[in-house]
Order: sequence, then structure tokens, then C-alpha cells
Amino acid sequence: MLKRYAVVTTYPAHGSRNIGDWLISESMRRLILEKEPDAKVDIVWRAEDWTRAAPVLEQAQHVFFACLAIRPSMHSREYPFLRRFLETRVPHSVHSAGTDLPVHRKNDLLEDFVPETINLLQLIDRTATVFTTRGVLSQAAMEGLGLSTPRFVGDIAFADARFEQRKFKVNVPIRRIVVSDPHRPTTYRSSFIELVKDLQSSFPHADLRVALHGVNHTIRAAAADVGAQVVPIYEDPDHGLDLYNDADLHVGFRVHAHVSALKRRTYSYLLEQDGRGSDYGLTLERKISVAHPISPSSRLSPRALARWLFGRGSPTIHEVNPSGVAQLMALVRADARDGFHRFLGLDKSLRTYARDNRSAVHACLT
Repeated sequence: MLKRYAVVTTYPAHGSRNIGDWLISESMRRLILEKEPDAKVDIVWRAEDWTRAAPVLEQAQHVFFACLAIRPSMHSREYPFLRRFLETRVPHSVHSAGTDLPVHRKNDLLEDFVPETINLLQLIDRTATVFTTRGVLSQAAMEGLGLSTPRFVGDIAFADARFEQRKFKVNVPIRRIVVSDPHRPTTYRSSFIELVKDLQSSFPHADLRVALHGVNHTIRAAAADVGAQVVPIYEDPDHGLDLYNDADLHVGFRVHAHVSALKRRTYSYLLEQDGRGSDYGLTLERKISVAHPISPSSRLSPRALARWLFGRGSPTIHEVNPSGVAQLMALVRADARDGFHRFLGLDKSLRTYARDNRSAVHACLT
């Protein structure tokens, strides 16, 4: 009998088309088919209308939530059908769940979580066959919310049989550089330009390309301003990430650019824009990222102030710590002089993430 499984995806196929979210779902699909090559795997958008999602989910033998996006109001925003799905009692599991905690603020990181979301997470805690997290900060958040089932296994996208036996090498010449684009591009435009210029100066003979991981008109234009070639990899999700196959160095803003490079055993450095980046910075056992979050400014934007006076938006301007790029590039240049020895041995923990994610997925297959 044909086995049917369903993957609930975070990939916005009709929105930003973030190829990192596609990678998460594709990694899950591949792990399922490793063990059940003849199975049918359906993909369901996390915010799909229940009337369209229900027929697919209810006929599945198991439903996999690929990188459950745990947010303070996920019960109504990110996963509006989740409670109704749980009422079906279809077997389900959560893999490499991740948070985006407000690390730029001084208050309790968990205080924004509303009771409805906490109750829903506690229900999943009791019913899921498997519940894993992708970062130590996400794991701590689950424990802080009173959950007992979740266990840390790392990012599911590290599980890729094509690359798992590779090892990092030292003294690799830097001939090809990939820079991944930032989220919130208007705020981060100046940081992006500074980063590209510094890389062009530090590695003048390297071929530098900007990878757009999603629709990003602002950064496409900014790259043209500094003479950098743009590759819109999100337009070809099946092959776009192959850009990292030939890269010698990645430096940028996207966590799944970081993952895509590292799993290929390519040197990679990340500017942590938010709680997602912080999660990876705290998790990976090498110092290869620098905090670069936004923070509210004491200045007021006249336009934003006018909107606020009419009851729309906030008058606050958000700014970025200006030293983040300089800090990260100091690290990159120091490592370049040292032959990138920092990365030696990192492949061991990446293989562990791959092994643990594979085991967690395969344990759910009937």
C-alpha cells in the first residue's frame, strides 16, 4: 500500500520565496524518502486555509512540521489551523523547531508569548511523536515555557548525504565569495554596502557575487551601486543553492546561507540580524558570527511621527549597531591570515546534527 506523509512547510512560495525555508522542507522530504523511497510526500503551507489543508493532512499516515516557527502568537498568525489539526489525532512530529526571540531588547525574552500559544505548545509537547529544536536558545525557550519533550538536534538542513563525509580544509585560496542578502533591507542597506566594499578591498582578486535568498529589490539595487554581480537564487529553488558548491567563502546575513556553506565545508561567517541568527551563533561551537541587531533610536522620523499621530504605526526609527560589519570583517581577515584553522574539526558537530535529525525523522516513519 502506498504510504502518504505530509510536511507542513514555512516556505512562502507566493510571498518572499525565501529559499532557506524551501531548503528546510526539501531536507525533510529527502530524509523521509531515504527510508521510504516509494512514499508520497505532500507539502502544505503553514497558514493554508483549513478547508484546503484538511483533506491532505487527514489522509497522511504522519504529519511532519518542518522547523516549526515558534512565535509569541503562532496560534493565530503563523499556524492558524494548528489547533484544528491536533484535534484530528493524526500522528505528528516537530523537527528542528526555531524561535526568533527579541534579543535586542532588555526585557524577558519570553514575555511576549500569549497564553493561547503557550497552551498550544504544551499540547504539542504531550502529543508529538518527536519534538526537536535547532538551536540552544530555542531549546532553552521551550524549557522556559514548561515543555519537557523537546530536545536539541541542530538544523535539519545539515542532513544532506551528498556532503556529510566532507571535512574542512585549511589554506583554501579565496577565489569565489558569496554574500547573502539581509532581511529588512531598507534598514540594513548601509551595512550590506559596507560589507561588500570591505570584502572587495580585503580580497581584491576574488569573484564576489550577491545571493538573493528571497525577493529583495532594495539589495539588488544596492549591489549594482557597488558593482557586485547579483544571483537571484530564490528564482530556482531546486538548484539555486548550488551557488554555494563552488564558493570558497560566504559572508552575509542569511542563516540558511550560513548552513548551506557550512554543510558543504565552506568557510562561512554570519551577521546575526535577530534571534534566529543569535540561535545559530550560540549553537555552533566556533566563533563565526557577530551580533548585528536593530534597535530603536531616540530620534523621531517626521514621516513616521505624522503616521503615528493619525493612529498608524510608530514614530520610532530603527537603527543598526554600526560596528557589526567591522567586527565581523576583523575576524574574517584574521582567519584568512591564519589559513582559516578556526574551522578545523567543526565538521564533527555538523555530522552529529545530520545524524540526530535523520534518526528523529526516521523514527516517525511507519
